[in-house]
Amino acid sequence: HAQADCVEELQRFDPERCFALGAGLYKIRAKNSDIPCGKSGGYRMIIFFQETKRVLVPLIAYSKRDRENVTVHEIEHALEIVLRELHEEIP
Repeated sequence: HAQADCVEELQRFDPERCFALGAGLYKIRAKNSDIPCGKSGGYRMIIFFQETKRVLVPLIAYSKRDRENVTVHEIEHALEIVLRELHEEIP
């Protein structure tokens, strides 16, 4: 169910209602439908959103039950990979 829970939240993405980390990065919460504890014990996703090109890319997804947070280095590394791939796709 994890994938379905995360996809559902991504489909409802609204930058006005998400926690902005800056530079097009947002932290969003998704419920874990396997455990009845709401979003507090659910999943977290760090996503990259580029409004001008309407690009929404999940960078990192993790369960709050497995880890408390991700490091800045992990986010920077994931973003670097995504930006490189986007640059290669868009001439």
